[in-house]
Amino acid sequence: MTDKILRLLGLCVKSGGLAPGDSAVKDAILRGRAHFVIIAEDCGENTRKKFERLCSEKNVECAVFCKKSVIGRAVGKDEKAVVAVTDKNFADAVGKLINRL
Repeated sequence: MTDKILRLLGLCVKSGGLAPGDSAVKDAILRGRAHFVIIAEDCGENTRKKFERLCSEKNVECAVFCKKSVIGRAVGKDEKAVVAVTDKNFADAVGKLINRL
């Protein structure tokens, strides 16, 4: 299941439907473009709290999933503590899979 989610994140990048990294995710949430936010399980406590609060305020679903290095590898970047899926269809698919875990 985890591999399927990571492959979907890779497809999101290729389609331009993913915002990787703190500033890109914050911008996507504030502009109403983020549909699902993934927070790495090994990110700092302040980062986790900040994005959980921001998602809650803006009614964006979020989940804690995987390690920073694994997320980064899946999206073709260095370690990423947080990524936002900005494509609604991909967000629905990723959300359903993560919620099954």
